[in-house]
Amino acid sequence: MSGEDSIVLRANNVYGEYIVSPTTSIKAVNDVSIELRRNEIIGIAGESGCGKSTLIKILYGYISYPLTARGRVLLNNKGNSIDVLSVSEDYKRENIWWGVVSYIPQNSMNVLNPFMRIGDHFSELLRKHLKIEKDEAYKIAEEYIVDMGMRKDILKAFPHQLSGGMRQRIVVALALLLKPSIVFADEPTTAVDVVLQKVLLHFLMDKQRELRNALTIVTHDMGVHAMVTQRIVVMYAGRVVEERTYRASF
Repeated sequence: MSGEDSIVLRANNVYGEYIVSPTTSIKAVNDVSIELRRNEIIGIAGESGCGKSTLIKILYGYISYPLTARGRVLLNNKGNSIDVLSVSEDYKRENIWWGVVSYIPQNSMNVLNPFMRIGDHFSELLRKHLKIEKDEAYKIAEEYIVDMGMRKDILKAFPHQLSGGMRQRIVVALALLLKPSIVFADEPTTAVDVVLQKVLLHFLMDKQRELRNALTIVTHDMGVHAMVTQRIVVMYAGRVVEERTYRASF
């Protein structure tokens, strides 16, 4: 596979701004260009407020007020190039999000509906994208959750009945359910202890090796980058100021 063929996403001259008033905006991402490659773990590092999380929202194509974005984010999906900043949110929901590109946010409760059991989160996602019946979807969810190293009875729980660490594992499992080509993980180990941090990182890395996808981990924790990333991009004040290869220790 050539270097060009391995590129699954290419962002060119991307800008992101937050509107704070009719005449004022704050620039969070300033002229960033970046490439993501198949079967690679890339880390995005930098201090809080440097634009890391905003950048991956733009790469994912999740643009909502007050965030605005411009530039080009070209997704290579089965040989077709799609600019995720040019297509509608409905198109992304139907054709890109979850199945091709997944996003793991910092707070698991931003993904999980507190009024739905965990099993319904999995079965609803499967039914929507695979067009299968509820019973079949739930059976697949049971097999999948066990394969991911969790107990089957977790599917009967509501999000508030699980620990923060377990909710984060559930969100990671949801993000990987449809075997996406690209996964964005925004501070995936925030607010968990050191032991659970290693569990989550191994969890992500094992699935990345299995799927051979592009995993992008955003964190200010350089220890996490040292453990898992193969290439690191450092941001400062909305710009990429350094990019280099890393030798992961896991």
